[in-house]
Amino acid sequence: MPYAPILIRHLTEFQLPRLLELRNLCREAFFDSRLLTEEDQRLWWKQYTRSHPLYQVHSIHYSPNTCSPRLIGFLSARWLNIPCDFRVWEVGNLMMDPDFRGRGFMNHALHLLWKDLGKPIFIAHVQSSNTSSLRFFEKAGFWTVPTPERKDSKCLTVASPS
Repeated sequence: MPYAPILIRHLTEFQLPRLLELRNLCREAFFDSRLLTEEDQRLWWKQYTRSHPLYQVHSIHYSPNTCSPRLIGFLSARWLNIPCDFRVWEVGNLMMDPDFRGRGFMNHALHLLWKDLGKPIFIAHVQSSNTSSLRFFEKAGFWTVPTPERKDSKCLTVASPS
């Protein structure tokens, strides 16, 4: 299947209202599944983005005279300073507009990010009960690694997303 046309950009504060909207729509997939307020998000933004670059995913819509991006999702990635021979990045906070789920956009975004970061090893922590996220990551080429320290989640890792 050909990849959907998308664009990935770094997230800025300008997109925070859309991020809050999607995060609350997708909240069942997060370890903290409560509805967040704008104040919760402002505090989170100040703390989280220091160590976790956030990316916005845009679907590109073509018409005869224009090319307009539409913000449809978000994901984060952070480099883990692990002493080993490989670069390891943790990916997470994948949020996709429900109207665009299941169409390959997030898989394509993950692949583009992997290439942009120099093809590192990606890992993701997913709640054991979050079967849709587990299926997504497994379809993207991740496999489960035992994590005895966290009974409520699974660590998935991949060397090269498919």
